[in-house]
Amino acid sequence: MDAQRIDLPDDSVDGILCRFALMLMPEPQQALREASRVLRNGGRLAYAVFGRPERNPWITSLARAIGEAGQHVAGDPFGPGGPFFSLAEPGRNWDLLDAAGFSDVRVEEIAETRRYDGFDDYWDHHSHATPPVAALVSSLPPGKIESIRAALRPKLEQFLTGNGYEIPSLVVAVSAAPARTERS
Repeated sequence: MDAQRIDLPDDSVDGILCRFALMLMPEPQQALREASRVLRNGGRLAYAVFGRPERNPWITSLARAIGEAGQHVAGDPFGPGGPFFSLAEPGRNWDLLDAAGFSDVRVEEIAETRRYDGFDDYWDHHSHATPPVAALVSSLPPGKIESIRAALRPKLEQFLTGNGYEIPSLVVAVSAAPARTERS
């Protein structure tokens, strides 16, 4: 289903949950307007996005290693204007939700830890499950991949524990309700 053009009638759902996708949408404002439209009175929207880049070394370490190895991820998704962090600032979420017709907005930053069994577990996960990284890695010859891995290894050392890697992450968790009391 296209979140920016939800194929559901007005006032038809009790809740919407969106996990780490809103910030990747070309028009998050449109997706929020659509969410407001389809939510019933008393319904609630909840979503999570990534917090500020400096608080998310689980992915920014990899992005820096890619750059240091002379490679570039198409569209610079992890950069300052990239989609991964486009909703990182709590105030940006407040503004978008207000403009989309939401009230009772709650925004909370949640520090968490991402755990990986070891370097290969980290690498395998992100080189397959993080779409922009997977696209880049699949296009590179083995020598270029190894240069990224070599640049990455020292960046992750500080997070090494006896059980693998424990890398900090910051999530912005948001919930809101449609502001209307009746549909006009």
